[in-house]
Amino acid sequence: MTTTFSRLTPDRPLAEPSADLLDRVAFAERIAAELGAWKGREHLVVSVNGEAGSGKTTLKNFIRHQLTVGAAPGPAAVVVEFDPWRCLAHEDMGRRLCTEMAEQLERQKEIEGTAQLSASWRQLAAAGGSQPDAVGTASGRAGWESIGQQLGALPVPLILFVDDLDRGTNAEIQQLLRLLQTHTAFSNVICFLLFSRAAIVRALDDGIPGRGAESLRKLVQIEFELPEPSEPLLRGQLEKGLSEIIETATFPTYSRERWHDVFTIGIWPLFATPRDVKRFLSAFSFQFAAHFEPHHRVLEVNPLDLAALETLRMFAHSVYRELREMFRRREARLVRLMSGRDDERKEARSEIDQLVDRLPLCAREKRAVAATLHHILPMGGTGVQGTREDWDRDLRLCSPRHSERYFHLGAIRDALPAYRLIELVRAMGDRAKLEGLLLQAVRENVISEVLERLPALLGGLPESHIVPSASALCTICDRIPAGAPEDVESRAIRLAAELFARLPNPLKRENAITELIDDPARLTGPILLLQQLRPRPDLPVGGGTTSLSVEQFRRVVQPAVARLQAGASDGAIWRSREYGALIRRWWEWSGSKDEVRSWLLDQVIQPEHACAWLRTFLAPAPNASAGETTLQLEELGQFCDPALVAAAAAKATSTGLDRAAVRALLQAMGARNTSANAPRRTLVVKLEAEAA
Repeated sequence: MTTTFSRLTPDRPLAEPSADLLDRVAFAERIAAELGAWKGREHLVVSVNGEAGSGKTTLKNFIRHQLTVGAAPGPAAVVVEFDPWRCLAHEDMGRRLCTEMAEQLERQKEIEGTAQLSASWRQLAAAGGSQPDAVGTASGRAGWESIGQQLGALPVPLILFVDDLDRGTNAEIQQLLRLLQTHTAFSNVICFLLFSRAAIVRALDDGIPGRGAESLRKLVQIEFELPEPSEPLLRGQLEKGLSEIIETATFPTYSRERWHDVFTIGIWPLFATPRDVKRFLSAFSFQFAAHFEPHHRVLEVNPLDLAALETLRMFAHSVYRELREMFRRREARLVRLMSGRDDERKEARSEIDQLVDRLPLCAREKRAVAATLHHILPMGGTGVQGTREDWDRDLRLCSPRHSERYFHLGAIRDALPAYRLIELVRAMGDRAKLEGLLLQAVRENVISEVLERLPALLGGLPESHIVPSASALCTICDRIPAGAPEDVESRAIRLAAELFARLPNPLKRENAITELIDDPARLTGPILLLQQLRPRPDLPVGGGTTSLSVEQFRRVVQPAVARLQAGASDGAIWRSREYGALIRRWWEWSGSKDEVRSWLLDQVIQPEHACAWLRTFLAPAPNASAGETTLQLEELGQFCDPALVAAAAAKATSTGLDRAAVRALLQAMGARNTSANAPRRTLVVKLEAEAA
């Protein structure tokens, strides 16, 4: 049975003071102490002013906890909470208040007098909860008077908390305030209101500026301002939450310097309240998990770009929407301008700035949005933001290879996701495992992308992993199926050569290559690798992909020739897709070309071998029309008689390119035999329709 868990967290206030992260417990304790010690016989109205999401409800919970659980030897107050917005559309708010009073008082029987008071409130609820001054009967007035007497007799004050007072419409807020004035205006009662002061003032204005503020002053005797959260504490809460999410991934790694810049200048200035932090972390955790491969701990996008993009989605949604549309259009002009000339990059920056200027944000927030955009849309291909190769390696949003994934919640299923590449990187020290993964990539037809993207991830490859990695790359060259891309072997060997060039000890390089050549399971890879590592006069020893000296090459080439001879004897050469390169290397390195020529003459008598050998001398014709190719006639003649190859190839059953080339070759042989002109060096072959 699979155990799952949700990363979604509701925007709930804290209930226990022990969970406080913003140092508000002390403030709550002071208020609770004052409220619990209040012995006045009059009705008291207290308020706490704070913007939405600033933590008013959490503060209320801390105060209630201190009054009921934290007080000694018993509760310091009778506490009742009333949420007027839970009333149904057809339900009278006055009756609902009376019902809540009755139900919550009933649960506090340990305080003397609450049971009787609960029954009295329930009677009023049953009677409709009418206002005291609207009761028309003597019994009704007596009921309200009885409640007043019972409240005054309580050993502790009754505190009525009304949260989110500002959530309703102006008319609803006015109705609620009138209700509280009539239904709670008793001695020994504290009405504790929590709201955004600006919203209440607007509701009470009635179109007359100043009236709302004056009305609020008459209603509320004591006003508290919710303390602003300390910036280091709130910022620390955001940074800690982000770190706990991001650091579960081991790839892609990220620059601490870049993270500091994008967070300090772009992300953090947009956060104002604890609710902002909580909502963002919940949403970002979900987005992160959608792109995360937990087994290999690989994130399929760049974590910093993902955090920046999620910030824009939350605080500047119109900009996020514009980005999404921009990257969906593959030839979007702004994308092209990003890496264009200086004047084009300036134009792109200007467009971004204009987009930000239209946002309904303050100047500080606009600067933060602009900074975030400049970090995820770097202009140009150099500098601290890196090059296009860096963007591709680090799975950046600005890389065309990866940008679309950011807007699909991980729903894109690539043939080669990043975790597959990291799996290859982590297998570099295990030759057998790496071979298996590379061959799997061959079977799935993604080996070309593997060999294109893998080198960028091998910058910190340990020296101990170089030989096993190069060995695996050589091994697969003899196991590539016929349908694989033509350049797989050459690209694999180029990567192996680059790895070998990192070995600082020349003797280690020579010994490793000799060991590869001596392995009977390998032929193609070691020979191609030796050719790649041969001494070249245009490169210094150890420079580029050259890592063998002339003396080393002479020593290593002898066993290589012996290995080629063995491959010729057992037919391994023809089983390789690179048979042409192997025969040429044998010809080039052998001390006796007659031996190679003799073997080749015996081989090309066979029609299939003749066709195969002929194919290695075909190349695209320069400046030729479609359907034409060039046969390197003179080069073919260095190895064996072209007429002999043509005659044998003519007997083959193959079609297409081979037959067209054979026909042209036979015609050329006839023309050469009957013409006094000099032999032709090349021959342009016109392919037939079915061949093309």
